Amino acid sequence: MNPVRKAQDVIRSMQQKQAERTELLGRLERSTALQAAFPGLFDHGRVKLRFSSTNHHEYPVDFKLTIVTGNGNVLALDLADYKDEPWVMAVKPKGADANRRFDYRRRT
Repeated sequence: MNPVRKAQDVIRSMQQKQAERTELLGRLERSTALQAAFPGLFDHGRVKLRFSSTNHHEYPVDFKLTIVTGNGNVLALDLADYKDEPWVMAVKPKGADANRRFDYRRRT
């Protein structure tokens, strides 16, 4: 194999592993923040988060969060009530920056 091509493959592999590490670290940070805010949330396994917002899309005051636990319990939260809590910024969806309008089309 060509040494240049081999080096490119190694670099590409390292970049993929770094991206995966970053994604997993983000998931861990979100899960840890939710666990600290809601002890026992993960007692039945993983949870699902669903965000919805009003027309203004200013995070977090215009957002609602629905958490579905592993056993099917549903916790509906108006994030305006929790805007000063540190976990709220930890679970912020992609594209929803604080004090900026949220554009669903830009989310990946």
